[in-house]
Amino acid sequence: MSRPFIYDIIDTYEHYDGRVRQTIAHYKMYGIKHGDYWVGQCITNEFTTPIQRKYHKMFYASKRSAQTQCDKLNKKYNSIEYRVVELDGQEW
Repeated sequence: MSRPFIYDIIDTYEHYDGRVRQTIAHYKMYGIKHGDYWVGQCITNEFTTPIQRKYHKMFYASKRSAQTQCDKLNKKYNSIEYRVVELDGQEW
């Protein structure tokens, strides 16, 4: 479940069709890793032409939310390889 009250709104762009896009941020983020890889999900609908894909980047503002999603992945794929990692905030 999304918790928009946790995040700070950085920028807002209102589209002409009523949709509002916002960039949101939080001072501390958590992500999910599998080995050395950061995890994301891709949902593919192969019954449409062209094939439609939705991407979900798995970064969260609370460790509890990240752990819940991590547990779901471990259960879904019968694995123990997925783990929660705090992003260190180091700039490159």
